[in-house]
This record gives sequence, C-alpha cells and structure tokens, in this order.
Amino acid sequence: MTSYQFRGNYINGSFTRPKTGNVIRSEDPGDLACPAGTIVSDPSAVQSACESAKKAFPKWKQLSPVERLNCLTRYQKAVNKRTKDLAWCISRETGKTLLESETEVRGMATKLDVMANQGLSLIQNKSIQMDEHTQGITQHRAHGIVGIIGPFNVPGHIANGQLIPSLLTGNTVVYKPSELTPFVGQIIAECLHAAGLPKGVFNLVQGDGRVGAALTTHSEVKVIFFTGSVNIGKNIHQLCAGNPQKLLALEMGGKNASIVMPDAPLSLAVKEIIHGAFATTGQRCSSTSRILLHPQAAKKFIQAFHQAVDELSIGYFTDQPFMGPLSQKGFVHKFLNAQKTADKLGYRTLKLGKKHSQGRNGHYVTPSIHLWESQTLPGTDKADYWDLELFAPNVDIYLIKSEEDLATFNNASQYG
Repeated sequence: MTSYQFRGNYINGSFTRPKTGNVIRSEDPGDLACPAGTIVSDPSAVQSACESAKKAFPKWKQLSPVERLNCLTRYQKAVNKRTKDLAWCISRETGKTLLESETEVRGMATKLDVMANQGLSLIQNKSIQMDEHTQGITQHRAHGIVGIIGPFNVPGHIANGQLIPSLLTGNTVVYKPSELTPFVGQIIAECLHAAGLPKGVFNLVQGDGRVGAALTTHSEVKVIFFTGSVNIGKNIHQLCAGNPQKLLALEMGGKNASIVMPDAPLSLAVKEIIHGAFATTGQRCSSTSRILLHPQAAKKFIQAFHQAVDELSIGYFTDQPFMGPLSQKGFVHKFLNAQKTADKLGYRTLKLGKKHSQGRNGHYVTPSIHLWESQTLPGTDKADYWDLELFAPNVDIYLIKSEEDLATFNNASQYG
C-alpha cells in the first residue's frame, strides 16, 4: 500500500515543507509494515502561520456571514468530492473501520448545513427593549486567531466541527492535527485550498506537542480548542494560566456508564452497549466502559453480552470488520496492564483481552470484560483503574441493587 506524500505546512495559501525539524512517522496501526507516511515537525512554523492569520483577519471579519458561507460552501463541495480519499486516509491513520470513517466524513459535510441553518441565527445583532425608556442591543464580534489542536481518534469530524464555526463567524484559524493523523489534516487543508479562501484565513501546522505548545502560548492566538487526554489538557490549561484574555475550550475524557434494569429489552441493550463500548476499539471519550447492572437482569444480560463480544470480528479496515486495532503500541501495553490491575483489585475476569493476530503486524487486541461483585464502590485507592479512561475495548460490570446506588455509582466519576 502506497504512502502519502508530505506537502508541508499550509501557510498563507500554499504548502511549504520545513527545511529542518524532527521527522515523525505516521503509522498504519493495522499494518505496521506499510506506514501512512512521514512528516517534519518544526515549531517555528507557528510564528509564520500566526502572522499570516493575523494579516488576513481584518478583511475576513469584515465580510458578511453570507460571503463567508459561500466560501465554506465551496469547501463543503470539495469535501464531498474527496469523501473516499478522506475516509480511506482516516482508516489508514487511525485503524478505524471504513464504515466508521465514511460516517465521519458525512458528518463533516453536514456540519456546514447545521451552522448555516441554525448557527448563524445565534450571532445576529438583536435589539432588546429593556423598559419603555431603555433599549439595548446585542452585537457579536470575531475574536481573532483561533488555534485548533485536533485529536487522533476522530481527526476529521471534530476538527471540522471547530473549523467551520470559527471561520463562519469571522475568525482566522491555525490548525495543528494530531501527529498520529497528519495526512487527514493535509487533505482538509487541500479541500480548503480548493475552496479558494483568502490567503491566511486558514493555516495548517504539522507536528508534535512542541508545535502544539508553541500554538497555545502564542500571544496572538485568542482561542484554543483542544480535544484529547486529560493529562495533555491539564498541560494546556497550565500554559494558558495568566492569560485570561485567551479563551480555552477543552474536551477531555470520559468513563461512561450504561444502566441496565430488569425491564430493559435484552437484545436492544446488548446491541447498543456493544456498539457504545467497542466502536472505534473503545477509543472515544463517549465510549461505554462501565455497565451498571441490576442483579435481576444480571444472569441473562451477562450471558448474552459475553456471547455477542465473542462474535465480534476484528481486523484490517479493508476486510470490513466490526473493530480495528488500537491506534498506538503504548495503548496496547496500557490495556493489558490495566487488566492485571483489575485482577489485583478483586475484579473477576469474565473475558481476558489479549493481543490478537490478524496475519498483519498491527496493534490488534480482543475485548475484555471484568465483573465487580461487591455492593460498595471500589474506593479511592483503586481509582487508578475503575475511574481511569483506558481508551481501549475494556468494560467493567457492576451489580447494584437499588436505584439510589445506581445513581451514586453512575455519578462517582472524575469526568462528571
């Protein structure tokens, strides 16, 4: 399978390859013998990108929302033309199934429709009659340069969902994709270039965390969007400390629960939780990682759930499986070690997750299921497992008798 050609950073309307920097390899986690390609990471590119975005901002913000919408409609058409390219690239760089990637790209295309039909009405100037003598008006203004630090697990849809509102409301953008999915970011830049946006309105900088730090701390960047792990989010939060004029939006992690009561339709409950837990190989902040189970529903549900997990197909995205590999080697080690921790803490292993051979050298694993049979929470001393987002196909089942305890268990999470 051929590798993608790195075109460089996209700054002021053109791609330019860095002359120096660290070389980073973008793996194909489902087939490590065929990497997606290599990029060069140069934090100094952030300065050029921000200068370009700052220069473009005054004219871009002065355009009417309709004029900016016309530009982004051309971008939407470019995305639609490259649906297959984008979906294939997402699957190669993340390991996700092609069905998931195609769904993600469709979501990218429809985001503009949502903003045009619903979003623009939220930023219209409005008069407010406060009383018979006093009238007010609400006005909306663009902030300036928006920095977007994208995730690896949903590299197209999430970044796109931040790009479109930012650009449509008159801001300019500097976007850093995850270093695990740089070529998805490159295709997005190509689509925006094809749309004919004015130079500097959108800029792409490729690289690792040092590039992200340079973008976060740049004095001209007025807004930072970050989607990713809690630890990196905390680092970004600290980097922004002392800069109250900089808006910071963080989306980080989850330890989500499904509650199954005795009157739940068994087949539907199993189907929905299977998808919630193991789609994207459990690598979503919205993944189901805890099942809170009423004892009266326990026997039938556990049996049906276990059987459904056994029947899941795992493989490379071209083979149309239900579940692909994990995205990184480190995630495999974290997943396997977490199961050892669960065993030490007193969980009963119903299904042990293991490395999974697919005839390809990739980060494949099988799902795991663990059962906690005590009626009390595992305790804060065990929070490094039961309240830790593993980003892997791991599910814990808790048997809980009362509705009050179900609520307590559900809410006992650092993620809210």
